[in-house]
Amino acid sequence: MNRLLVLLLLSFCGYLQAQVGTISNVSIEEFDQMMTEHSNWGRWGKDDQLGTVNLITPKKRTQAASLVREGISISLSRDMDKSVGSHNPNPLMHKMLITEDAATDIISINYHGLNTTHLDGLAHFFYKGKIYNGVSAEVVTEHGAEVLGIEHMAKGIFTRGVLVDLAEHKGVPFLGHSEAILPEHLDAWETSGGIDIRPGDAVFIRTGKWSRLDQKGPENSLPFGGLHVSTVTWFKDKHISVFGTDVGAELYPSGVEGVLGPV
Repeated sequence: MNRLLVLLLLSFCGYLQAQVGTISNVSIEEFDQMMTEHSNWGRWGKDDQLGTVNLITPKKRTQAASLVREGISISLSRDMDKSVGSHNPNPLMHKMLITEDAATDIISINYHGLNTTHLDGLAHFFYKGKIYNGVSAEVVTEHGAEVLGIEHMAKGIFTRGVLVDLAEHKGVPFLGHSEAILPEHLDAWETSGGIDIRPGDAVFIRTGKWSRLDQKGPENSLPFGGLHVSTVTWFKDKHISVFGTDVGAELYPSGVEGVLGPV
């Protein structure tokens, strides 16, 4: 599979220390500065509903389609998990309904979290009472999101995908507890793989979390390694459309004071 990584300046505002994988915490003031400098708010107009998915143009889809050689379909999903654990506190609820004539079933999913494959909408995360484009978080109620909901992605996401297997790159089955993925790791992966991440690409980062779960058990599922907040500049500079990981998207704990999910 194509593999790749992302790039950023090594000395990002003094956030990163010299040793690879060693980070300094980011203050809330530094984080707010990043939010201002690297924001996409207003980039596609005040009423935009898609965010960086706008980068997937018809030309980009055509380019992506031209890359197909063998026509093999490879899923990035995981099997539904009905077991309760530290990695899966809200498991799938599944009930079979069997009659004389047929079998049907009822499924209930709390799909946000660390266990179930899903795509976040732009109304998912709040910061200081705002969501994407500075819209008030009050538009999200128990009935759903008035704007910026996932339904705006209903046409599907078809673009060039790049798998960045960091565990393989480091020669390990999985990253260590709280091991930070830094911009220089992404640079090194990009160089070794010989693949350039391009505007509109969807980038997937593999940390090996599920291999660790299989080998070490659920009790060792937290904390986990992942993207440090300093990689945000890298992603912005590359103009990627979508990113995903096999963990909770980022480093945990995050290293940003008072912010659970800064990336």
